[in-house]
Amino acid sequence: MSNRQSLLIIGAGGHARPVVDAAIRAGHEVSGIIDHRYAGQTELILGIPVIGGIDELNDFDQASTRCFIAIGDGEEREKLSLRVAEQGFEIVRLIHPTAIISEHTEIASGCFVNAGAILNAGVALGTGTIINTGAIIDHETKIGAYCHIAPGVRIAGRVRIGDFSFIGIGASVIDKITIGDHVTVGAGSVIIRNIESQTKVAGVPGKPI
Repeated sequence: MSNRQSLLIIGAGGHARPVVDAAIRAGHEVSGIIDHRYAGQTELILGIPVIGGIDELNDFDQASTRCFIAIGDGEEREKLSLRVAEQGFEIVRLIHPTAIISEHTEIASGCFVNAGAILNAGVALGTGTIINTGAIIDHETKIGAYCHIAPGVRIAGRVRIGDFSFIGIGASVIDKITIGDHVTVGAGSVIIRNIESQTKVAGVPGKPI
């Protein structure tokens, strides 16, 4: 057994697969996965056992265990993050070793940067944000908390994205655009105008739907 801290993954849905893979590839010692849906069952994800619901945290020592929230939905990710933090556990950020990240970036706790993603100089990610497979975030772009930037998204420089926003697979955002909170951008959309909070947008160019 290694003397380094072990890592617990919270969530056993589809998003847990790339998270577990990234954690193992990054050298973390993954001790288990927590998800109440599998309480009392035997379930393995990439060889890592699902060990029960969130109450199982009580069996772990905060000093030797860190956590990562592998939940795709931003609001649920925030809720679980707050609960885990209240119990005294550190929530780490998790970066796939094939991601290309400038040393001049800011990546908050709970963020997940998946395989092949590129973060250029001056990028900042808020707490619990997901940058998924192959997404490109260019210089000085700021992304808020608990966002999800889907695979293959291209975001140009100096873009601003608020909290809890979702940018769908393959979408593109031109430079200096501002996107509000709780915005959903449809797959393949091209965003050339600012988007107000609580808006759903799709198309080329993107328009409210």
